[in-house]
Amino acid sequence: MTTTAAAIGRHVHLDLDVDPERVFHYRSRGGDGHRVVLHRGDTVTFTCNDDFSVRFTGPSPFTASVLYARHLFITSRVRDDAKEGEYPYTVEVVRGEESLFDPAPGRPGAAPPEITIENA
Repeated sequence: MTTTAAAIGRHVHLDLDVDPERVFHYRSRGGDGHRVVLHRGDTVTFTCNDDFSVRFTGPSPFTASVLYARHLFITSRVRDDAKEGEYPYTVEVVRGEESLFDPAPGRPGAAPPEITIENA
């Protein structure tokens, strides 16, 4: 009998924050988290001090294209069939009655946060 086990990937934390001037900040492993590199089988945990969601503007490297926070964090695993490439996304943070977006709608040229999948 032959069995195949999926490789255990690494786990990456991505912390999101919006400062009082409504500027979004992304941190991962003590550095800039605006662009994060993941591989098939890796998991990522997004955290934020407010209610938030992550919406992929095209294909998603995860099963869902929209990830919603539960208890101020989201954990998701990169699909085993995720293609190499860049996956831009939009973050919505909800503070009371206000929704803040990155990138902001109608803001041309704003670089969205993204996850890059490398399958090396």
